Amino acid sequence: MTINLNVNTNINTNVQQTGGGFNVDAGDGKTKSFSLAHKAKDPVAARKEQAFEKARKIVSDAFAGEQKIDAELQELRDLSTRLTQENKEKLDQISQNNTEMAELKKTYGVAEDSEQQKDLEILMKKNDSLYDPSVRLTEEEQKRYQEIMAQGPTEYQSRIMERYEENNRLQREAEENLMAIQANGSAIRFINGERLKTNPIGDAEKAAEKFLEAESEALRGELVGDALDHVQEELSEKVEEAEKQEEQKAEVEERIEKVQENVEEQRKQAEQVRQETRDAQSTSNTVTPEDIALVHQQIQAEIDKVLEELKLLAEDLKGNAVDKLL
Repeated sequence: MTINLNVNTNINTNVQQTGGGFNVDAGDGKTKSFSLAHKAKDPVAARKEQAFEKARKIVSDAFAGEQKIDAELQELRDLSTRLTQENKEKLDQISQNNTEMAELKKTYGVAEDSEQQKDLEILMKKNDSLYDPSVRLTEEEQKRYQEIMAQGPTEYQSRIMERYEENNRLQREAEENLMAIQANGSAIRFINGERLKTNPIGDAEKAAEKFLEAESEALRGELVGDALDHVQEELSEKVEEAEKQEEQKAEVEERIEKVQENVEEQRKQAEQVRQETRDAQSTSNTVTPEDIALVHQQIQAEIDKVLEELKLLAEDLKGNAVDKLL
Protein backbone atom coordinates (compact mmCIF):
# COMPACT_ATOMS: atom_id res chain seq x y z
CA MET A 1 0.00 0.00 0.00
CA THR A 2 1.48 3.38 -1.01
CA ILE A 3 -0.02 6.58 0.31
CA ASN A 4 1.19 9.81 -1.29
CA LEU A 5 0.30 12.84 0.79
CA ASN A 6 1.01 16.09 -1.11
CA VAL A 7 1.14 19.24 0.98
CA ASN A 8 0.64 22.73 -0.45
CA THR A 9 -1.09 25.91 0.70
CA ASN A 10 -4.33 23.94 0.87
CA ILE A 11 -3.45 20.46 2.04
CA ASN A 12 -4.57 17.83 -0.48
CA THR A 13 -4.36 14.11 0.15
CA ASN A 14 -4.01 11.72 -2.78
CA VAL A 15 -4.26 8.07 -1.82
CA GLN A 16 -2.85 5.60 -4.33
CA GLN A 17 -2.51 1.92 -3.59
CA THR A 18 0.52 0.50 -5.36
CA GLY A 19 3.58 -1.11 -3.79
CA GLY A 20 5.01 -1.50 -0.31
CA GLY A 21 5.30 1.87 1.45
CA PHE A 22 4.07 5.43 1.69
CA ASN A 23 5.70 8.74 0.75
CA VAL A 24 5.02 12.07 2.41
CA ASP A 25 5.69 15.05 0.11
CA ALA A 26 5.98 18.21 2.22
CA GLY A 27 5.70 20.44 -0.86
CA ASP A 28 9.24 21.85 -0.48
CA GLY A 29 10.92 19.27 -2.66
CA LYS A 30 11.58 16.98 0.30
CA THR A 31 9.91 13.62 0.55
CA LYS A 32 9.58 11.43 3.63
CA SER A 33 9.40 7.77 2.70
CA PHE A 34 8.13 4.96 4.88
CA SER A 35 8.35 1.41 3.53
CA LEU A 36 5.41 -0.85 4.32
CA ALA A 37 5.50 -4.63 3.81
CA HIS A 38 2.57 -5.87 1.74
CA LYS A 39 2.15 -9.11 3.64
CA ALA A 40 3.67 -10.44 6.83
CA LYS A 41 5.80 -13.47 6.03
CA ASP A 42 6.79 -14.23 9.62
CA PRO A 43 6.31 -12.81 13.14
CA VAL A 44 9.18 -10.35 12.64
CA ALA A 45 7.67 -9.10 9.36
CA ALA A 46 4.27 -8.85 11.05
CA ARG A 47 5.78 -6.80 13.87
CA LYS A 48 7.42 -4.48 11.35
CA GLU A 49 4.19 -4.10 9.39
CA GLN A 50 2.30 -3.16 12.55
CA ALA A 51 4.96 -0.56 13.36
CA PHE A 52 4.74 0.94 9.88
CA GLU A 53 0.94 1.03 10.10
CA LYS A 54 1.19 2.93 13.38
CA ALA A 55 3.71 5.37 11.89
CA ARG A 56 1.49 5.88 8.83
CA LYS A 57 -1.47 6.62 11.10
CA ILE A 58 0.53 9.21 13.05
CA VAL A 59 1.36 11.07 9.83
CA SER A 60 -2.06 10.62 8.24
CA ASP A 61 -3.79 11.88 11.41
CA ALA A 62 -1.63 15.00 11.27
CA PHE A 63 -2.59 15.52 7.64
CA ALA A 64 -6.24 14.96 8.50
CA GLY A 65 -5.99 17.67 11.16
CA GLU A 66 -4.37 20.07 8.73
CA GLN A 67 -6.97 19.27 6.10
CA LYS A 68 -9.75 19.99 8.56
CA ILE A 69 -8.24 23.39 9.36
CA ASP A 70 -7.80 24.12 5.66
CA ALA A 71 -11.40 23.17 5.01
CA GLU A 72 -12.58 25.53 7.76
CA LEU A 73 -10.40 28.33 6.38
CA GLN A 74 -11.77 27.73 2.91
CA GLU A 75 -15.32 27.89 4.26
CA LEU A 76 -14.53 31.29 5.79
CA ARG A 77 -13.05 32.51 2.51
CA ASP A 78 -16.02 31.22 0.52
CA LEU A 79 -18.44 32.87 2.95
CA SER A 80 -16.60 36.19 2.71
CA THR A 81 -16.63 35.95 -1.09
CA ARG A 82 -20.37 35.28 -1.10
CA LEU A 83 -21.10 38.11 1.36
CA THR A 84 -18.96 40.49 -0.69
CA GLN A 85 -20.97 39.64 -3.79
CA GLU A 86 -24.22 40.10 -1.85
CA ASN A 87 -23.08 43.54 -0.66
CA LYS A 88 -22.26 44.54 -4.19
CA GLU A 89 -25.80 43.59 -5.24
CA LYS A 90 -27.30 45.42 -2.25
CA LEU A 91 -25.33 48.59 -2.97
CA ASP A 92 -26.41 48.41 -6.60
CA GLN A 93 -30.05 48.17 -5.46
CA ILE A 94 -29.62 51.09 -3.06
CA SER A 95 -28.14 53.18 -5.88
CA GLN A 96 -31.02 52.22 -8.16
CA ASN A 97 -33.59 53.15 -5.44
CA ASN A 98 -31.93 56.52 -4.95
CA THR A 99 -32.16 57.16 -8.68
CA GLU A 100 -35.82 56.20 -8.71
CA MET A 101 -36.58 58.46 -5.71
CA ALA A 102 -34.98 61.43 -7.50
CA GLU A 103 -37.03 60.69 -10.59
CA LEU A 104 -40.25 60.41 -8.52
CA LYS A 105 -39.54 63.79 -6.97
CA LYS A 106 -39.28 65.29 -10.43
CA THR A 107 -42.29 63.37 -11.70
CA TYR A 108 -44.53 64.60 -8.85
CA GLY A 109 -43.00 68.08 -9.03
CA VAL A 110 -42.26 68.22 -5.30
CA ALA A 111 -40.14 71.20 -4.30
CA GLU A 112 -37.37 70.82 -1.71
CA ASP A 113 -38.94 73.30 0.70
CA SER A 114 -42.53 72.13 0.17
CA GLU A 115 -44.73 70.92 3.03
CA GLN A 116 -45.03 67.50 1.38
CA GLN A 117 -41.24 67.14 1.27
CA LYS A 118 -40.91 68.23 4.90
CA ASP A 119 -43.55 65.69 5.94
CA LEU A 120 -41.62 63.05 3.94
CA GLU A 121 -38.47 63.85 5.91
CA ILE A 122 -40.42 63.31 9.20
CA LEU A 123 -41.54 59.90 7.90
CA MET A 124 -37.93 59.07 6.99
CA LYS A 125 -36.67 60.15 10.41
CA LYS A 126 -39.31 58.01 12.11
CA ASN A 127 -38.17 55.01 10.09
CA ASP A 128 -34.53 55.67 11.03
CA SER A 129 -35.46 55.85 14.74
CA LEU A 130 -36.79 52.29 14.60
CA TYR A 131 -33.23 50.98 14.06
CA ASP A 132 -31.02 53.72 15.47
CA PRO A 133 -31.62 54.64 19.14
CA SER A 134 -29.69 57.87 18.68
CA VAL A 135 -32.34 59.16 16.26
CA ARG A 136 -35.44 60.62 17.99
CA LEU A 137 -38.33 62.77 16.84
CA THR A 138 -38.90 66.03 18.64
CA GLU A 139 -42.28 66.61 20.28
CA GLU A 140 -43.33 68.77 17.36
CA GLU A 141 -42.16 66.16 14.84
CA GLN A 142 -43.91 63.40 16.76
CA LYS A 143 -47.15 65.38 16.75
CA ARG A 144 -46.88 66.04 13.02
CA TYR A 145 -46.04 62.37 12.36
CA GLN A 146 -49.27 61.31 14.07
CA GLU A 147 -51.26 63.83 11.93
CA ILE A 148 -49.63 62.46 8.75
CA MET A 149 -50.43 58.88 9.68
CA ALA A 150 -53.99 59.87 10.66
CA GLN A 151 -54.71 61.37 7.26
CA GLY A 152 -52.43 58.93 5.44
CA PRO A 153 -49.26 59.64 3.43
CA THR A 154 -49.60 60.96 -0.09
CA GLU A 155 -48.91 58.73 -3.10
CA TYR A 156 -45.53 60.39 -3.59
CA GLN A 157 -44.64 59.90 0.04
CA SER A 158 -45.75 56.22 -0.01
CA ARG A 159 -43.73 55.42 -3.15
CA ILE A 160 -40.66 57.20 -1.81
CA MET A 161 -40.97 55.45 1.61
CA GLU A 162 -41.14 52.02 -0.03
CA ARG A 163 -37.72 52.58 -1.58
CA TYR A 164 -36.36 54.39 1.49
CA GLU A 165 -37.35 51.54 3.84
CA GLU A 166 -35.84 49.02 1.43
CA ASN A 167 -32.62 51.03 1.36
CA ASN A 168 -32.53 51.05 5.18
CA ARG A 169 -32.96 47.26 5.23
CA LEU A 170 -30.32 46.71 2.54
CA GLN A 171 -27.93 49.05 4.34
CA ARG A 172 -28.31 47.14 7.63
CA GLU A 173 -27.80 43.81 5.89
CA ALA A 174 -24.73 45.13 4.08
CA GLU A 175 -23.28 46.34 7.38
CA GLU A 176 -23.89 42.94 8.97
CA ASN A 177 -22.23 41.26 6.00
CA LEU A 178 -19.27 43.60 6.28
CA MET A 179 -18.87 42.78 9.97
CA ALA A 180 -18.93 39.07 9.13
CA ILE A 181 -16.34 39.58 6.37
CA GLN A 182 -14.07 41.45 8.78
CA ALA A 183 -14.51 38.75 11.44
CA ASN A 184 -13.68 36.04 8.89
CA GLY A 185 -10.57 37.92 7.85
CA SER A 186 -9.45 38.25 11.48
CA ALA A 187 -10.07 34.53 12.09
CA ILE A 188 -8.10 33.55 8.98
CA ARG A 189 -5.17 35.78 9.93
CA PHE A 190 -5.17 34.43 13.49
CA ILE A 191 -5.27 30.78 12.42
CA ASN A 192 -2.53 31.27 9.84
CA GLY A 193 -0.44 33.09 12.43
CA GLU A 194 -0.85 30.24 14.90
CA ARG A 195 0.01 27.69 12.22
CA LEU A 196 3.29 29.48 11.57
CA LYS A 197 4.21 28.89 15.22
CA THR A 198 3.76 25.13 14.88
CA ASN A 199 4.56 22.41 12.38
CA PRO A 200 2.06 19.58 12.94
CA ILE A 201 3.08 17.60 9.86
CA GLY A 202 6.79 17.92 10.56
CA ASP A 203 6.21 17.01 14.21
CA ALA A 204 4.14 14.01 13.14
CA GLU A 205 6.87 12.84 10.76
CA LYS A 206 9.46 13.15 13.54
CA ALA A 207 7.16 11.30 15.93
CA ALA A 208 6.66 8.55 13.34
CA GLU A 209 10.41 8.26 12.79
CA LYS A 210 11.08 8.09 16.54
CA PHE A 211 8.37 5.47 16.92
CA LEU A 212 9.88 3.36 14.14
CA GLU A 213 13.35 3.73 15.67
CA ALA A 214 12.03 2.67 19.07
CA GLU A 215 10.20 -0.30 17.55
CA SER A 216 13.34 -1.23 15.60
CA GLU A 217 15.45 -1.12 18.78
CA ALA A 218 12.87 -3.16 20.66
CA LEU A 219 12.66 -5.72 17.89
CA ARG A 220 16.45 -5.84 17.62
CA GLY A 221 16.65 -6.43 21.36
CA GLU A 222 14.11 -9.22 21.16
CA LEU A 223 15.92 -10.85 18.24
CA VAL A 224 19.25 -10.61 20.07
CA GLY A 225 17.61 -12.07 23.16
CA ASP A 226 16.16 -14.92 21.12
CA ALA A 227 19.52 -15.50 19.48
CA LEU A 228 21.26 -15.58 22.85
CA ASP A 229 18.65 -17.98 24.15
CA HIS A 230 19.22 -20.18 21.10
CA VAL A 231 22.99 -20.04 21.55
CA GLN A 232 22.60 -20.80 25.23
CA GLU A 233 20.36 -23.74 24.39
CA GLU A 234 22.85 -25.07 21.85
CA LEU A 235 25.67 -24.50 24.33
CA SER A 236 23.79 -26.43 26.98
CA GLU A 237 23.25 -29.25 24.50
CA LYS A 238 26.97 -29.21 23.64
CA VAL A 239 27.90 -29.28 27.31
CA GLU A 240 25.46 -32.12 27.93
CA GLU A 241 26.85 -34.02 24.92
CA ALA A 242 30.39 -33.40 26.11
CA GLU A 243 29.49 -34.70 29.54
CA LYS A 244 28.00 -37.82 27.93
CA GLN A 245 31.13 -38.27 25.83
CA GLU A 246 33.25 -37.77 28.94
CA GLU A 247 31.24 -40.45 30.72
CA GLN A 248 31.59 -42.77 27.72
CA LYS A 249 35.30 -42.03 27.59
CA ALA A 250 35.64 -42.84 31.28
CA GLU A 251 33.65 -46.03 30.75
CA VAL A 252 35.87 -47.06 27.81
CA GLU A 253 39.02 -46.23 29.75
CA GLU A 254 37.71 -48.32 32.62
CA ARG A 255 37.02 -51.23 30.24
CA ILE A 256 40.48 -50.84 28.70
CA GLU A 257 41.99 -50.84 32.13
CA LYS A 258 40.08 -53.99 33.04
CA VAL A 259 41.13 -55.68 29.79
CA GLN A 260 44.73 -54.68 30.42
CA GLU A 261 44.46 -56.05 33.92
CA ASN A 262 42.92 -59.23 32.54
CA VAL A 263 45.65 -59.49 29.90
CA GLU A 264 48.28 -59.00 32.57
CA GLU A 265 46.61 -61.58 34.75
CA GLN A 266 46.43 -64.04 31.86
CA ARG A 267 50.04 -63.35 31.03
CA LYS A 268 51.02 -64.07 34.62
CA GLN A 269 48.94 -67.21 34.61
CA ALA A 270 50.46 -68.37 31.34
CA GLU A 271 53.93 -67.67 32.65
CA GLN A 272 53.07 -69.56 35.81
CA VAL A 273 51.79 -72.52 33.76
CA ARG A 274 54.95 -72.49 31.68
CA GLN A 275 57.07 -72.42 34.80
CA GLU A 276 55.09 -75.22 36.38
CA THR A 277 55.45 -77.19 33.18
CA ARG A 278 59.19 -76.69 33.14
CA ASP A 279 59.37 -77.61 36.81
CA ALA A 280 57.30 -80.67 36.21
CA GLN A 281 59.46 -81.74 33.32
CA SER A 282 62.59 -81.36 35.40
CA THR A 283 61.30 -83.12 38.53
CA SER A 284 59.01 -85.78 37.13
CA ASN A 285 58.69 -87.96 34.21
CA THR A 286 54.93 -88.36 34.65
CA VAL A 287 53.99 -85.31 32.50
CA THR A 288 52.86 -86.48 29.14
CA PRO A 289 52.80 -84.58 25.84
CA GLU A 290 49.00 -84.64 26.08
CA ASP A 291 49.19 -82.74 29.36
CA ILE A 292 51.45 -80.15 27.84
CA ALA A 293 49.16 -79.80 24.81
CA LEU A 294 46.17 -79.37 27.12
CA VAL A 295 47.91 -76.60 29.02
CA HIS A 296 48.82 -74.88 25.78
CA GLN A 297 45.17 -75.10 24.66
CA GLN A 298 44.02 -73.50 27.91
CA ILE A 299 46.55 -70.70 27.53
CA GLN A 300 45.53 -70.15 23.89
CA ALA A 301 41.84 -70.01 24.89
CA GLU A 302 42.56 -67.35 27.48
CA ILE A 303 44.57 -65.35 24.95
CA ASP A 304 41.75 -65.65 22.37
CA LYS A 305 39.29 -64.42 24.97
CA VAL A 306 41.41 -61.36 25.67
CA LEU A 307 41.81 -60.66 21.96
CA GLU A 308 38.02 -60.88 21.48
CA GLU A 309 37.49 -58.34 24.25
CA LEU A 310 40.04 -56.03 22.64
CA LYS A 311 38.23 -56.42 19.30
CA LEU A 312 34.87 -55.49 20.89
CA LEU A 313 36.49 -52.53 22.62
CA ALA A 314 37.93 -51.33 19.29
CA GLU A 315 34.49 -51.56 17.65
CA ASP A 316 32.95 -49.53 20.50
CA LEU A 317 35.58 -46.84 20.10
CA LYS A 318 35.01 -46.75 16.34
CA GLY A 319 31.23 -46.45 16.86
CA ASN A 320 31.67 -43.52 19.31
CA ALA A 321 33.89 -41.78 16.77
CA VAL A 322 31.29 -42.19 14.02
CA ASP A 323 28.49 -40.92 16.32
CA LYS A 324 30.58 -37.86 17.12
CA LEU A 325 31.04 -37.11 13.41
CA LEU A 326 27.30 -37.47 12.82
